[in-house]
Amino acid sequence: MAQAEISEDEAKLYDRQIRLWGLEAQKRMRNSKVLLVGLRGLITEVTKNVVLSGIGTAYLLDPAVVTVTDLSAQFFLTHEDIGKNRAEASAPRVQDLNPRVNIVVDKDPLESKSPEFFQQFDIVCLSDCSLATTLKVNQICRQHKIPIFSGALHGYFGFVFMDHNQHNYQSTTKSVSGEETTTIKTLATPSFQDVFDSPWNIPALRRVSKSLLAEIILLHYTSVPDQGNILDFKKEYLNKRQVAENFVEDQTLLNVWQAYHKDLSPVAAIVGGLVAQEVIKLLSGKDDPIVNCFVFDGLESRGLVEYLGSAPVQVTRSVADTIEL
Repeated sequence: MAQAEISEDEAKLYDRQIRLWGLEAQKRMRNSKVLLVGLRGLITEVTKNVVLSGIGTAYLLDPAVVTVTDLSAQFFLTHEDIGKNRAEASAPRVQDLNPRVNIVVDKDPLESKSPEFFQQFDIVCLSDCSLATTLKVNQICRQHKIPIFSGALHGYFGFVFMDHNQHNYQSTTKSVSGEETTTIKTLATPSFQDVFDSPWNIPALRRVSKSLLAEIILLHYTSVPDQGNILDFKKEYLNKRQVAENFVEDQTLLNVWQAYHKDLSPVAAIVGGLVAQEVIKLLSGKDDPIVNCFVFDGLESRGLVEYLGSAPVQVTRSVADTIEL
């Protein structure tokens, strides 16, 4: 497929970005196609930022209809949109942000898509998907080396799991004397299955945010047909993980569960802004990405980058080496 060039008008529009990460990086973004699934608070923030950055195509997929609760953090919608399809209702206002970006609306369920469907995208962003769907899409994306993000908002809490697959990017460091050195790095990250299956009965996991572990418990809890009491499920789950019942406190789990799939605009702005930042890094091929989990705890007013799964593989090359970004 022919690569679209940056027009003179686009060069003027994106002048500050081109000065920041260069013309070639902006061209890569200009020719990118991003799948955005679930137009609630989290993906709304991601959509806004990546569309303003000048991607080529924003593919909005959401079979759900607008409800009054969507208005708490979905600023593309109004009361008049209640009852309409969420992606379709959002599209005109998304387009207003940047008329140069191609906006595609898809009202079909994500689960109905074939593996070939995902091959057209450079990055996939999921929100509020089931554990089974998340793992299935991640497996497909890994086969085709497509980076994928999957997250959700639960009241004061927000979570994102990231799989960059095999990502090539430029990293620039500056010495004390001011001399800059640019290297090419290749980063290979673990799959979501690896993340969710990583052992909990190891010393290193004691420091990991228990809110993040509570989210993993919830993903498994909501994936079983007969859920029963969530605290009973937690005890059984932690027993299988070979850790004590208080490894994740009951109240920590309840704090997240009681706000399950409830969006707050400030939390959406923080978590969605971080995801969009990482999407732009991957598309532009600039700067070190975050690996591989992010959790925001609004009760403690802090966001943490955590790492779960097998160790990432990183290779560094000089800029003289030939490598496709």
